Amino acid sequence: MTYHYTSKRPWGTITKPDNMHLGYQRMTSYEVEQTTNRLYYVPRRREPRYRRPNPKMSAIDIEKMVERLTKRGGEKASDSRRVAEGPLKKIGILNSFVWKGYN
Repeated sequence: MTYHYTSKRPWGTITKPDNMHLGYQRMTSYEVEQTTNRLYYVPRRREPRYRRPNPKMSAIDIEKMVERLTKRGGEKASDSRRVAEGPLKKIGILNSFVWKGYN
């Protein structure tokens, strides 16, 4: 087996292939045609398929849903209760959930 030290030669030097006979193979005209057809073919772009789990909503339905979900937003928001009330309120940020790592 002959080793070619291509890293020591100038760029672009064509070397003879080794004993494995992988460099000088020939193709029949049929094989050339099949190869060019296969490489020339550009597949069509596939359209993304997405199935919506729920039906589409109209603008009025969306407005009703947003109104329903934000009706008691201030009371239900977890951020409004992060700092304790009463005597512990004087401590401030040191008593918050964020400071204690509960977030």
